[in-house]
Amino acid sequence: MEAYLALLLFVCILVMTPGPANLLLLVVGSQYGMRNCIPFISGLIVGKLVLNLTVGMGIGTVGAQYPHLNLLMKIASGGFIVYLAFRSWNGRMGRVGESKQSENKQDKKSYFSFLSGVVVHPLNPKAWAMVTLAWSNFGPSLGTLRTQTVLIVLTFAIVQGIFHTVWAGAGAVLRYQFNEHTLIISRIFITATVGIVVGSLIIL
Repeated sequence: MEAYLALLLFVCILVMTPGPANLLLLVVGSQYGMRNCIPFISGLIVGKLVLNLTVGMGIGTVGAQYPHLNLLMKIASGGFIVYLAFRSWNGRMGRVGESKQSENKQDKKSYFSFLSGVVVHPLNPKAWAMVTLAWSNFGPSLGTLRTQTVLIVLTFAIVQGIFHTVWAGAGAVLRYQFNEHTLIISRIFITATVGIVVGSLIIL
């Protein structure tokens, strides 16, 4: 039980703190509302699940063995997350309380999709480091490989579901509380997201 509680605390701290995925959810929630964050949140959870299974099978050491591949992944991940962030730079021009009929087709295309969420974590070196630490530092104390897989995968999925929803919900609250200034606030979060991504690429 102590080993699992240590894992749970580790996952909660890393998932709940600001990062590219959470800040993107804040942006999407502030511009499009909570409902339109659901596909992206689902994609983030599935992407982390795939990443956990990949690391659990021992493929997580590939990056360490091939530095050039690791560098390529960093550049690809950073570029993709920055692309997602700036995708909402101009925001949704409509206001809170608009009818669904007033949302144009371009608006709907700008929603962050399930597939966009799926690829965020597998391309993110920070996510690889997080998952690798979970498996290497806490996995051996949890029991058999099957038990480790179930506990680690489910813990990440549940914690992500909770805290990603909280971040998206916070964005939705900002949308209602600061309707006139939503775009300005969103651009601040977008800039912060890009800053975190660039900083992570330099440090990691």
